[in-house]
Amino acid sequence: MNLPPKGKLTGRECKPINPSKRAEVYYAASVKHLISLFKLVVKQEIARENQQKNLGDASPNSIQKRFQTFNRIVDRFLTIDISAFATRVARNFANITNADNKKRLSREFESVIAINPAAVLDSKQTQDFFNGMIGENVQLIKGLHTESLSHIQKIVQSMIGGNKTLRDAGKEITAALNIQQNRGMRIAIDQSRKAMGDLTNLRMQKLGIKLYRWSAVMDKRKNGGTRPSHAAMNNRICRFDDPSVYFNEKTKLWEKRKRIGGVELHPSQDFNCRCVSKVILQSIEGLNDERQ
Repeated sequence: MNLPPKGKLTGRECKPINPSKRAEVYYAASVKHLISLFKLVVKQEIARENQQKNLGDASPNSIQKRFQTFNRIVDRFLTIDISAFATRVARNFANITNADNKKRLSREFESVIAINPAAVLDSKQTQDFFNGMIGENVQLIKGLHTESLSHIQKIVQSMIGGNKTLRDAGKEITAALNIQQNRGMRIAIDQSRKAMGDLTNLRMQKLGIKLYRWSAVMDKRKNGGTRPSHAAMNNRICRFDDPSVYFNEKTKLWEKRKRIGGVELHPSQDFNCRCVSKVILQSIEGLNDERQ
């Protein structure tokens, strides 16, 4: 891809390539659907035992009946084809992220330098990236299933010899599943940010574009707000090919981020990172390639 010659324009920046809200919403809705399925299994099995009691069967709260009920819940959890579900969700998530990334990069490039890079955004490296991304998210989604099952088994073990009823057990299991659902929501947010950031990084390097400006969300939230190592990078010029340095605009030198307490990652790579990169499409006057 041929960019305008050095010096013709200086430091033209794209708007931030923000995470795909579509991808996040899809991922979150899929996780919610999965946890709702788990809750339905629990509700159905407990209702089944209560129905048998109404028909004159033994008390559903006897140790034997509780054991049988929980065994059926576990068995039904094990029959859920979680691998197929996780693979489908991960692939769709990757496709949505890819489409939105292409659209936004193309729009920004056309706006800044009147060139649409869409035709050269795909490569073997991007396919390898998506394969890895799909594999990672399959494991994350399967982990929700595994951890949900583990929580249920622990609740079962603690109640088999106790005095709690099936209703009590159902409430505890539902509470445990709600925790897993909240965890899944956080995964959806984190993965949508990470995927968009990493994909932008990869494609910029493929196009030979080296620079971006770090843009942090500077605020003070209850959980601590912007991390100091991320705040230190705000508005700094950085390199896609080296997350350990930043460009000191006073000394005109590339210097180690650790000198200013900066994080040695790209935006969105740290867990729950809200930072983004502003791609720089032109040369910066006075910038050199020497690193300290």
